Amino acid sequence: MNPAPRTKIQLDQVFNFYKSSPKLLGMLIFASVFTNFVVSFDVNLYFFSSPYIVSSISSTDIYLGISASSFTLGVIIFASIGGYLFSNYSVRKLLILSIVLITFFSVLTGYVQNSLELVFIRFLFGVGNGLLQGLITSLLGGLYPRKKGLLLSLKGITFSAGMLFGPYTESIFAPGYKLPFLITGIIGATCLLLIFLFLPDIYMKRDGETGLKLRRLFNRNTTLTLLSIFFFGIGLFGFLGYFSHYMLSYLNYGNSQAAIISSMLGLGGLIMTMPVGYISDIWSKKFTLASLYIILALSSFGMFAFHPGYPEMIVFAVLFGGAYNSLINTVAASSQEWADSRDLGPVSGASFSFYYAGGVIGGPLFGLLIPSMGFTTAGLASVTILMVMGLVCSLLIIERKHEYKNENRVN
Repeated sequence: MNPAPRTKIQLDQVFNFYKSSPKLLGMLIFASVFTNFVVSFDVNLYFFSSPYIVSSISSTDIYLGISASSFTLGVIIFASIGGYLFSNYSVRKLLILSIVLITFFSVLTGYVQNSLELVFIRFLFGVGNGLLQGLITSLLGGLYPRKKGLLLSLKGITFSAGMLFGPYTESIFAPGYKLPFLITGIIGATCLLLIFLFLPDIYMKRDGETGLKLRRLFNRNTTLTLLSIFFFGIGLFGFLGYFSHYMLSYLNYGNSQAAIISSMLGLGGLIMTMPVGYISDIWSKKFTLASLYIILALSSFGMFAFHPGYPEMIVFAVLFGGAYNSLINTVAASSQEWADSRDLGPVSGASFSFYYAGGVIGGPLFGLLIPSMGFTTAGLASVTILMVMGLVCSLLIIERKHEYKNENRVN
């Protein structure tokens, strides 16, 4: 019998509660990670359809950047709020709220009438996404702490799948865009149904003092981990903002070649995310992070320094996409590992706030450097060097063996 609609369960007892119903446990996990597909589908759909939207409402290209920034601002503010709420309220109810916001404002994106509506609606979509990231990262990391890397990697896989399908959906209907956003609404409604059916009322167990203490939250290791993803966010968003332009205008690739190479970023995530999550659980999160930053630095260096041909660029894109999709979840798992157990929610939300805060800087930084440096040097300065800075932060972490007490166990 499915316990989801009525049963209240403490987070650290979920696996024990479902030990006789592994299929229901699997559906609980699937319902949780599928939420990330909704977000990724919309974000990448909007990335490809935004020029058509801006043109349709007779706006200017500057609103491409402003609408992206408004979305990012919503995530920065509400990812940390979502993580904090996770520690104090019903996860199920908060997830339902976040998916309703995401679905509603994704659909409305296809029906905006002017520039201000576009900016406001994308901000509110970012609010829903921020809440979701803080919540779902905390939930998956707390379900089975010994395997948090593997569980969080499942979220990365659904995100990578959205990266693949979102742009292709828009390409079918372009220059139209209303129907693709309605499809996002259908996906969001399906996600809500899965949550209603399979997610019980999960609460965070409260032991002792539960108030948020910044000194406790920002210890040496969590601070270095969050600082590393801040640098990563700067480099990644600069890369994503100008990668297509670099291929089309500087390397002179055709549209189909550039589209295929861009999709390889998602393919790399599908290939690498789960193995990396598994490795981080059994090896060392510190050196897993360091290894990913090395791959990011080397692959970005190859893309910008060598002016590679089409086959070589595909290889670099797979490596870069696999590493960056894996790193986001490895950072979340690592920050949870090194934080106090009372701060599971806040540190999870903070990892996404720091990530998107770096993203606000990344695009403008790359754009400002291009006129004076050119694409090659600008790419190396605003992407490769930032990945090296993330590597340095990860190497300064002092890793300690974590002892799991009273955790979920599969007997």
